[in-house]
Amino acid sequence: MPNSKRNISGLTERYLKGEISREEFELMLEEFTSGSQEVEEVLQRHFEQVMEQHHPEQKPAKRLIPSWAIAASVLLVLGVGTVLLFFTNQNTPQYITYETAYGEQSDFLLEDSSHVYLNAGSTLAFESFGSQNHREVTFSGEAFFDIARDESRPFIIHSGQMDIQVLGTAFNVEAYPEEHIVKVTVTEGKVAVHDNIHPKLEQILTAGQSIVFDKKNGNYQMESAQEILWKERILAFERTPFDQVVRKMERWYGVDLEVVDPSLFQLTLNGRFADKDVHEMIRAIAFLANKEHTKNPQLIKINPLPMEHHPNH
Repeated sequence: MPNSKRNISGLTERYLKGEISREEFELMLEEFTSGSQEVEEVLQRHFEQVMEQHHPEQKPAKRLIPSWAIAASVLLVLGVGTVLLFFTNQNTPQYITYETAYGEQSDFLLEDSSHVYLNAGSTLAFESFGSQNHREVTFSGEAFFDIARDESRPFIIHSGQMDIQVLGTAFNVEAYPEEHIVKVTVTEGKVAVHDNIHPKLEQILTAGQSIVFDKKNGNYQMESAQEILWKERILAFERTPFDQVVRKMERWYGVDLEVVDPSLFQLTLNGRFADKDVHEMIRAIAFLANKEHTKNPQLIKINPLPMEHHPNH
């Protein structure tokens, strides 16, 4: 393949989209090594687009050096889940974002050996811990955290108005922006939970405890911890209002659900559902609502296109 400007530009764009053969990939590496101006320009353009999409509050540098730093803006698809690496220049800390789309789950090992399991539609972002006095991250969605103990550097999670601080422990956080509640469940160790808007919430949770916080009014209640079942691919509901059931199913299956029968919104759902597809779930809901034999069996319509992961959905 001739190394013309046009070919290298097209090859770079295909590389960034994941559409590339082994031979073309090797050629791409050669161009990185040779410091091709054209490759750097295309990667710079892609870097700015990614930064604008995922971190509009940050303004990328006009010129990034060297070319390997520009290449780090490439979106790396790891089968399930996504890792975004950003470099602005050699003196700026590395910024890392882990994401899962609707319909997928993934787990990641952080640089401090902490293990994070992300449920569908979740985002974890942070600067490299090496540049921090603490280990601070921002988070939305649902995740199970198994934090490596480091008494000199607490692990702090910022999720909307909530802050969660730990030293070394295992716990689950459910904090989707579209839901009105935040739930923290501790399975090992202890965590401190603080609300930045409603200062009356300042609680220490130990193993076996959960806290359910209402973001709207600042009220909260302590509960006995329930099993964290989503990691085992079990979709669980406990006195869950139907509108929350629908949103949870949309995230779980990566679909857009349209409720045709509005009377379903009067339901609260209990149950555990393992290895069921979305059609089986809808049939189970019809059975629980005693509507499996209605004249219009299509109580919930599944839109043909999967939902895209958006933090504010």
